[in-house]
Amino acid sequence: MIFFHKIIKAGLLSVFLGLLFCFSVQADIKKRVVYLNSYEDGYAWSDTLLEGLRLVLDTGPYTVNLHVEYMDTKRYPDPELRPYLVDLYRYKYGGLDIDAIIVSDDYAFDFILAYRDQLFPGVPVVFCGVNDYQPSRIEGVENITGMAESFSVVENVEFALRLIPAARRMVVVGDESFTGGATMSAIRQMAHLFEDRLEIEYWSDLAMEAAIEAVSRLPEDTFIFYVPYYEYLKGSFYSAEDILERICENASVPVFTFWEFLMGSGAIGGQLTSGYSHGKMAGEMLLKVLEGIPAESIPVITEDPYILLFDYAAMKRWGMDMGLLPRGSTFINEPRHFYELNREVFWTLMGSMILLSSVLVLLVLNITHRRVVEEKIKDQLSFLKILMNTIPIPIYFKDKSGRFLGCNNSFENWFGVQVRNIVDKGDAVLQGRYPVRLSDDVDEALLKEPGVRVYENRIHDVSGVYRHVILTKATYLNARGEVLGLVGVINDVHGMKTAQENLRIAEERYRSIFENASKGIFIASPKGRLTHMNRAFAQILGYDSEYEALKNTGGLLESHYVDPENRKVFWEILLAGREVTGFEVAFYTRDRKMRWASLSARAVYDSDGQMVHVEGIGEDITKRRHAEMALMESRQRLWLVLDNIPQLVFWQDRELRIMGMNRSSAEFFGLENGPRVIGKTLYELLPDKEDAAMLMERGERAVLQHEPVCRFKCHIQDGRGRKIWLEINKVPLLGADGVASGVLTCAEDITRKVTLERQLLQSQKMEALGRLSGGIAHDFNNILTSIINSAELAMEDLEEGSMGRKDLERVLRAGERGSGMIKKILSFSRPGREEFQCVDLRSVVHEGLDLLRTSIPGHIRVKEDFCGEHPLSCMADPVQIHQVLMNLCTNALQAMGSHPGTLEVHLATLTLGESESAGLGVVPGFYGCLSVADNGPGIAIAVLDKIFDPFFTTREKGGGSGLGLSMVHGIVMNHGGAVQVSSLPFERTVFDVFLPLEKQGAVSSVTCGERAGNGKERLLFVEDDMDQRETVPRILRNMGYRVVVAGTADEALFRMESSENIFDLVLTDYDMPGTDGLRLAHRLESMNPDLPVILATGGGMAETLQPRGNIRAVLSKPYNRDSLNRVIRSVLDAGPC
Repeated sequence: MIFFHKIIKAGLLSVFLGLLFCFSVQADIKKRVVYLNSYEDGYAWSDTLLEGLRLVLDTGPYTVNLHVEYMDTKRYPDPELRPYLVDLYRYKYGGLDIDAIIVSDDYAFDFILAYRDQLFPGVPVVFCGVNDYQPSRIEGVENITGMAESFSVVENVEFALRLIPAARRMVVVGDESFTGGATMSAIRQMAHLFEDRLEIEYWSDLAMEAAIEAVSRLPEDTFIFYVPYYEYLKGSFYSAEDILERICENASVPVFTFWEFLMGSGAIGGQLTSGYSHGKMAGEMLLKVLEGIPAESIPVITEDPYILLFDYAAMKRWGMDMGLLPRGSTFINEPRHFYELNREVFWTLMGSMILLSSVLVLLVLNITHRRVVEEKIKDQLSFLKILMNTIPIPIYFKDKSGRFLGCNNSFENWFGVQVRNIVDKGDAVLQGRYPVRLSDDVDEALLKEPGVRVYENRIHDVSGVYRHVILTKATYLNARGEVLGLVGVINDVHGMKTAQENLRIAEERYRSIFENASKGIFIASPKGRLTHMNRAFAQILGYDSEYEALKNTGGLLESHYVDPENRKVFWEILLAGREVTGFEVAFYTRDRKMRWASLSARAVYDSDGQMVHVEGIGEDITKRRHAEMALMESRQRLWLVLDNIPQLVFWQDRELRIMGMNRSSAEFFGLENGPRVIGKTLYELLPDKEDAAMLMERGERAVLQHEPVCRFKCHIQDGRGRKIWLEINKVPLLGADGVASGVLTCAEDITRKVTLERQLLQSQKMEALGRLSGGIAHDFNNILTSIINSAELAMEDLEEGSMGRKDLERVLRAGERGSGMIKKILSFSRPGREEFQCVDLRSVVHEGLDLLRTSIPGHIRVKEDFCGEHPLSCMADPVQIHQVLMNLCTNALQAMGSHPGTLEVHLATLTLGESESAGLGVVPGFYGCLSVADNGPGIAIAVLDKIFDPFFTTREKGGGSGLGLSMVHGIVMNHGGAVQVSSLPFERTVFDVFLPLEKQGAVSSVTCGERAGNGKERLLFVEDDMDQRETVPRILRNMGYRVVVAGTADEALFRMESSENIFDLVLTDYDMPGTDGLRLAHRLESMNPDLPVILATGGGMAETLQPRGNIRAVLSKPYNRDSLNRVIRSVLDAGPC
C-alpha cells in the first residue's frame, strides 16, 4: 500500500514538474513590440483596440514588452509635429532591438510608411483601424500586413429603415477630417441605393452648439447618423463621445452610429465596427509575426469583424420593436436576467470537483501515513474551499447519514444559512417558511450503488419561492473504495423553466392564432417550397387542411398559379431583399376554380445574412375582385348611358373645378376628349366670361345653400361660338357627413323647343292678324267689286277716248291697286295657294333678280350663284316668290345704304334630315335654299326675334311699313318652307329661305287664256251685298246670260223650287248672313246634283275652299267682267262631272 502511494506521488510530481518546465521555458521568451496609436490615451476607440490586443498577447506564449506611444493627432493634427515625433522615437528606440511594430488608424499608418526605414529598418509592421484602405498603399513595401477598418453603411441604413418605417430623410452629422471625410465619402458612394426611399443631407460644417440646435427641430420622418469628431469650445475640449451624448439628449429623432466605442451615449446601435475585435485580430496577426512567419505572407484582412450591438435603453426611449432585430444581436443597458450555467461548464466544474475530491481523499490517506505532508494537504483544502466558494452554484456535502459536512457560499446565500450552523445536521435545519428536503430516494440509491445522478426537482429558496432546480448528486469514496457520503450540486433553472413555460403558452397561443386566423398564413423555404400554412391559406387553394394541401402539392404551387409569371415576380422581389405588400395574384383551386388572393411577405435572415425562410399572409379577395369588376361594369354602363344621352352632364368639386363630363358636354365645350378638362373651370372653357360667371354663381349657390338650383334657362355661347338655349339643373353632391363636396350639372339643349315656341307665337300672331285682315278684306273686296263692276258698266255707255271713259279707267286701275293691296295683306296673314303651280324655281329667281337689277345702285356689287342648269321643280306662286326676293334684296340694299357693299344671291339644293327639319319646323325632304346675304351693319341680337312681327321696323318713322319681312314669312310658311337668319355685323347677314322641291314632274309655264266668249245660259246669282246685286247681274246680262237674282240663301232655294230647276249654273257669295254659300251649295246638290255652283269669296278663303262635288270653281273677289266670264265659261264648257 505504501509502495502504491509512492508511485502515485512520484507520477503526479513528474507531471507537475514537466508542465512547470514547459511554461517556464515559454515565459522566459520575451519580445519587444512598439505600438503607435494615432490618438490619445482615454479615447474609447484606442482603449478598446489596446484592450483586445493585450488580451491576445497576455494569453500568448511570449512575454511581450509592449511600448505604447500615443500620437494624440485628434487634438494636435498639425503635420509639422511629425519631425518632432521622428526625433522622439529615434531617441527612445534607437538602441533597442524591436521585434515588431503595430500601428493603429491612419495617421500612425501613414507615419510608419514614411519613417519606418529611418526609425525601425526591416522591423515587421502590423496595422489596424485603417480607413479607405487600398492595396496600392503598401505595394512594394516589405514585411507589412494588417487589417483595414470599414463600416457597414447599407446594412445600418436598412436597420434604421426597418426600425423606423415612416423615415423619409437621413441626416449625417460629422466633419471633414480624415476619418470624417472617409466616412462621408463611403456614405455618398452608397446613397444611390436609397435615392427612391430617402433624402440624405450631410452636415459637415456645423459647430457643436449649432448641430445640437438643428437636431432638436428635425421632423419625425428623419433619423441621424453620427460620424465622430472633436471640438474646442470656449476653452474646453469635447470628445466624440461628449458631442454624441449631447446630440442624443437634444435630438428630436433617433441617432445611429457605425462604431462600438460610441455606444452608451444614447445611439441606437446596429452592425458596428468594434475596436476590441480589431485589437484581438491584430494581436493574433502579431503573434504569427513573432513566431517568425513573414508579415507579407499573412493576407491583409479587409472584411471587418462587425458586431450586432444595440442600446436597450435608447430603443425603449424611441419605442422601437426589438423583434425586428436580427438573431445574434446583443444589448447594452439591458435589465438583468437570470442565466443558466451550460452543461459544459457544469461538467467542467463537476470534473474539477471530483478531481479535487480525489486529491483530497489521497491527501487524507497520506496524512495517516505521512504527517509531513499535512501542511500541503491543508493548503489543498484551503484551495478547494476557495474554489468552491467562487463557484456561483450551490454545492453541499453530506455523510452517509444525511448530515451536512459543508457547503459553499452560494449554498449559504441560496438557503439563507451559515455553514457552521448546518454541519452535522440534517435537512430540517434548512426549513424556513416552507420545508426543504434535499435527501430523497436518489441518495439511498447512490449509497447502495455509487455513481452520479442528475434529475429535476423543486425546492423552496430563502425567500419562499418554489424554484425549479437540477440536482446533481455523486458519491465520494475513501481510498479503500468505501462510500463516505454525497456531494450535491443545485443548479437553479427556475428562470429557464419559467421562460420555457411562458414560451410553451405563447407557442400554444400563437399556434391557435395561426390555425384560426381568418387570413391565410404561410411559411416557405428560400427555394419557394411551402413548409407550413394554416387552414385559411389551405382553403384559398381549395383544401380543407394544411396536411391535405401539403400532401397534394408537395409545398409547390406552380400548378395553382393562373399566370406562372406572377410567381416569378413575387420571388424576384423577395430575393432582392424587399418586402412584398398587397401582391394580388389569381390562383386555381384544387377543382380548377379561380380565386384571387392578396399576398404580403418578408424574408427572415440569420446572423450571417442568409435567408432562413419567408413568412407571409394571404387574404382571399375573390369577393372583392368580383365586386370591383361588377363596380367597373356598372361604371362602364353608367358612362355608356351618360355618353349616349343628348343632355349635358358634368360635375365639379367645391371649388367648381371640372371633375368629369359626358360626351355631349365635351361636344358642347368644343372638346374632343372630356378627361383633358379635369381641374379646369368654366372660365377656361366658355368663350363668353359673362356666361361662365353666371353658371359659376349658380354652382356656388347650390354648394353653399345645399339646395338644388332647378330649371333655369340661359342663352349662352358654346365652345364653337354658337348661341344656344339651355335649361339647366344644378344639384349639390352631399357626402356622408351632409357637407356638399361638389355640384352636379345637367343641361338640356332647348334651342329647338324655343324655336318652335317662337314659331308657334308667330303663327298665332299671323292667325290673329289673318282673322282681322280676312274680315277687312271681305268687306273691302265687296266694295271693290261694286266699284269695278259699276265702272265697267259706265264705260260701256261712253265713247272711246272721252274724258269720262278715261276717268272710269283711272277708277278701274285704282280698284286693281286696291285689290293688289288686299292680296298682299292676305298673303302674309294667311296667303292662299290658288295660284300655285309647278314652276322652275331657278327661272323664277332669275326673273325676279333681272327685274331688280335696274334699281340696284352702282356702288353695290351683286354676286349670284345658282346650282347647276337642271330645272328645280317647285309648287309655288311665281308672283309671291318674286315678292319674297324683292323684299329681302330691298332690305339688304337699304341696310348697306350709301356705303360700298356686296349683295349675294345664292340658290342651292339640300336634303333635310329629321334633326335639321325639326329645328326649322318643316317636314324632312328635298329642299331648295334661296340665300340673300349682305355685309352691312347687320341686325342687333336684341331685335333678332322680332323682325318677322307685322309692322315692326327699325327705320325712322315713315321709313318703312314693317310688313316686308312679315309678308316674306307668311309666303314662305304658306309654301311649306322656313326662313332662317344669322347676322355678324359688317361681315355677313344672311336670310336662308327653304322651299320644298318636287323630285319629279314637269314645269308648267304661266299662261293666260284668251278672252272667253259670251253665253246665253240661265244663271242664279246669290249675293247679300245690294250694290253687287245691282251691278253684277247687269254685267252678266250684257254678256248674254239670263240672270235671276237672290239676296239670301233661303231666297235662292225658293227661286230654285219655283223655277223647277231650270238654272244652268248658280253663282253664290260664300259669306252671307244666315246660311252661307257652302251650305247653300250642299242643299242645291241634294236638289239637283248636276247643277254646277261657283263660290265667290272676298275674305281670302279661296285657298281653303277647293272645288268639290257640285262646287266646280272658287272665285276670289274683287273680280271684273273678264275674270268672271272666264270662270263661268270654264265651268259651263266643261259639262257635267
